[in-house]
Amino acid sequence: MKNPCYEVYKNGTLLCKAGLDTEAGVLTGILTWVRRTDGSESNTLSVSGLNSQENISLSWVDEQVEAGDEITIKVTDDTEFSEASIRPPFDAERHQRDKIKAYYRLKEELKDYLKDEGLE
Repeated sequence: MKNPCYEVYKNGTLLCKAGLDTEAGVLTGILTWVRRTDGSESNTLSVSGLNSQENISLSWVDEQVEAGDEITIKVTDDTEFSEASIRPPFDAERHQRDKIKAYYRLKEELKDYLKDEGLE
């Protein structure tokens, strides 16, 4: 089986032809709507992938969508793809630092609760 190619259209306009020329990989097309507790919102279309052999994350599309937009993904076996941007690889050390920062932030935020529950 050939690797799939995703032809992604927004309102009839071709945004990209996403695909991977590799033995192992991941290809995704995702619509995401988020409303945060502060009231801010986002509604995005993202098309991305992972070259699993080389552990390279790729991105073709990351843009806002709105009511009335028509998104079409046509799956083909085309072997010519749009150029993707390469996303920085996962940084385990940075991830650990971020978790430690979150721990101290939550510890401070919850100090009264922890004290009241005898959990400090």
